[in-house]
Amino acid sequence: MAQRRRQREFEASLRPVSARELCVGCILWLPEKVMGGESVKCILSECRCNNSELESDGYKHYVVVLDTFRINDEKIKCYVAKLTSQTGTRRYMIDRIEISQDSSASSSLDEPGKLYLEHGSMPKQSFVSLNHAFQISPKLLRTLKPGNPAYDRRLTEQSYTYLMEILGLRTALYEDTDRVRQSGATIPTGIPEIPTRKDRMEAPILHTGYPATASVIAPTAPMAILALPNSMAELGSWNSHQSRASSSAHNLSATQTSTPTPHDPDHEALSKAFMLSSQPKTSRAISPTSRAILNHPPTRSTNREPNTFEPSRENRAQRSATETDPLLHRSPKVQGLERKAVRAPDLESGAHHRRRNGPGLTC
Repeated sequence: MAQRRRQREFEASLRPVSARELCVGCILWLPEKVMGGESVKCILSECRCNNSELESDGYKHYVVVLDTFRINDEKIKCYVAKLTSQTGTRRYMIDRIEISQDSSASSSLDEPGKLYLEHGSMPKQSFVSLNHAFQISPKLLRTLKPGNPAYDRRLTEQSYTYLMEILGLRTALYEDTDRVRQSGATIPTGIPEIPTRKDRMEAPILHTGYPATASVIAPTAPMAILALPNSMAELGSWNSHQSRASSSAHNLSATQTSTPTPHDPDHEALSKAFMLSSQPKTSRAISPTSRAILNHPPTRSTNREPNTFEPSRENRAQRSATETDPLLHRSPKVQGLERKAVRAPDLESGAHHRRRNGPGLTC
């Protein structure tokens, strides 16, 4: 209870924001919600919350001013984004962006992917939530410390532009802080237009010096790559060789196309005779098995590992020979029996003639 009372006393000591000091990039305090007070709704056109109202736990947070404008030259409104000190998980880190504790004045080089203040730092490590942007009356906002102006903590112009680019909103006029201190902030009249997704895709890319939040790589069509060089050292010679080969082929094609061949009847007749005489002649019939072997010779890819169950080249040659000539397929024993069977009739014929004509006489 005592802590809550001190918090209320602290908020009561904070003065409301003056329209003269209200400029884009300022970081202000949104106190606790008042019953019956003005509603605060999300203004993003394609937000999944359907432009719902800011919940009660969304109050008592720091906010950053995104844009300011007048309605009918009377009421002043502004767009804000909520700050949080929660780092979030790895899954939801894309929903917030860090505000560096080192101001731009003390940092020699801005780190990409972070936001920077012109001067000073936040009370604790803070992040800008990227889920929503709200329209609010500046009467509800308070300065960070009693007596300090609204621009006491302000994003740099580069960080403000980068934040608006991530949120998909159009940047407002970023006035120099010294000019605002001397002459006051300029608040235009008219409600700023909230770009749709189509408008954001057609809008030109802002060159903020920071990397984009997402990069989309269009898929490329597959290409056939043959005979590539094995090393980068061979790349130059390979390219020059390909260029010379392409140029030679182009010149040869142009020469053949532009130089017609004269018609010669004798040459044509000689060519026909040569083609007829050069056709192969089959000396014997080829078995269907041999024809299949000749039409589809066995091939072996040189780009794969040898198969242990695949017959070797010598075995395939022997098998082709035995399939081509069936006589070679028989074993020596069978061939010997066949020769004996052929000689048996000859011996019987000789004995018959000897009995008929007498010894020593043959027919």
